[in-house]
Amino acid sequence: MAREKISVRQQLFGFPDEDLKTSLHDEIVLWLKKNTLDLSKKILTWNDVLDSKKLQEVEKRVKKNTEDFKLSLELEIKENSDQLKEKIFFRREKIVESTKSCQQQLKAIESWKGLDQPPECKIEVESQLEIPIKRERYKSTDIVGYADIVFSIREAYPYVSPLPTTPSGKFDSYVNLAEHLKWKTHWYDPRKVAFDAKSAIPSLGELIRQLNTYRTYCTWPFFVVSPDSRFASEIAEEGFGFIKYPDGVITRPKMKKNQI
Repeated sequence: MAREKISVRQQLFGFPDEDLKTSLHDEIVLWLKKNTLDLSKKILTWNDVLDSKKLQEVEKRVKKNTEDFKLSLELEIKENSDQLKEKIFFRREKIVESTKSCQQQLKAIESWKGLDQPPECKIEVESQLEIPIKRERYKSTDIVGYADIVFSIREAYPYVSPLPTTPSGKFDSYVNLAEHLKWKTHWYDPRKVAFDAKSAIPSLGELIRQLNTYRTYCTWPFFVVSPDSRFASEIAEEGFGFIKYPDGVITRPKMKKNQI
């Protein structure tokens, strides 16, 4: 569907698309694109330092995990020894192999010095211009409007994977301890944030109508970006964010439907 036809549909919904024709609109969109990382950090109140309390919780969990694993290994070694005394010859080779594995794991645990320093938290942001908002996800011809720009934000945090267990609930004595007693980096699924650039806001009602229409078909949180900040608090009250251009001051949306 041609962009002109989309504009006609937007008129039917009650929000004209005249702002696209202004140079200030383009200036705001390009400013958003240039500042994707800084704005994303502000919106998410992102911090690249892992909370010390969370670090302590992870270290405590890992320590308990290894202590429980050690007790489990010692118990398995004892059970294996008791079975060998019973002269169960048809299982002897398997029991001996199990004991050897348990002893190697015990040696690895006893020589373990604890977790090293965790890796840094990371954040990556990609942006796309003029993203269509559709009535139905897979129908490219049924568009109700466009987000001027959408950020796709990925975050990565350090974590330590728990020691795996067997289907019976016991610790797996053949686990690769080196892979489970160290920090790793886990990338979470990207979250999307949409922005609507406005050179001016002549009508609050018209703007809220537009954003509510988008919210009907789209779950992304929306931020209005404009030098006109008269209605910033009212926009936030309706569950949408506001960013003052070019200051970058953010008025956060109230906790309603589409929050980050």
